[in-house]
Amino acid sequence: MSLQTCLADQHQALLEFEQLLLEESTLLLRAFEPQELAQITLRKYQLVERIEQLDLARADLLQERGLNNDAQGLRHAAEADEQEAELEQLIDLSEKVRNASDNNRILVDTFLADTQQNLDALEAFTGRNTFYDASGKTQSTQSSLSLKV
Repeated sequence: MSLQTCLADQHQALLEFEQLLLEESTLLLRAFEPQELAQITLRKYQLVERIEQLDLARADLLQERGLNNDAQGLRHAAEADEQEAELEQLIDLSEKVRNASDNNRILVDTFLADTQQNLDALEAFTGRNTFYDASGKTQSTQSSLSLKV
């Protein structure tokens, strides 16, 4: 695989990831079924795996040239192959995707905190800490959600 192909493949994977994050954000801002979020999460894991494979391929390309697998090594390789513009586009897109992912993390954290508060309020109101899930099975609030503080 050439550096040009690797950068183009990484760019395409990040575009797909950006689109998936947009879908996730849209979903999180409306009423949704848990299965919808689970499907997006599965697709995100699959894309992350693909991105990691492309990162490994890029690392191999740099190693074959005797370059370090870091920003400086990548810039040297891009200059040698006249791929500076493509690399800059990839870096810009990567930053954009990172910001979108951070924003979605905030939405998910807010959703989880709100859900936990609702469960706590139900527990305080009813004096019970056991509720029923959608299938009718009992669910303890202590084991249903855990939050990072």
